[in-house]
Amino acid sequence: NPFQASFRVGGRDVTAPALASSFPAHGAANVPTALPIQLVFDEELDPVYVGPQTVVLTASTGGPAAATVTLAPDGRTIVVQPSPALQPDRCY
Repeated sequence: NPFQASFRVGGRDVTAPALASSFPAHGAANVPTALPIQLVFDEELDPVYVGPQTVVLTASTGGPAAATVTLAPDGRTIVVQPSPALQPDRCY
């Protein structure tokens, strides 16, 4: 008898990635001003859509904070590195 196998090809992924966790955590206090921010998603992200135009660090005063935005090698984690360091005693 010849070997036979069958399989089904998956459809297009139409579910948007969801934020699974962040560091620092939402509502954290006394966070170091130069700490990289990590946003971890539940699935891999398309690197084409990860950058300073799509991920913006915003101060509670309403203005954007300068930062570099990169996708970590795992493909699921966005790293936001403030540059210069964030202002103390503010919410972001």
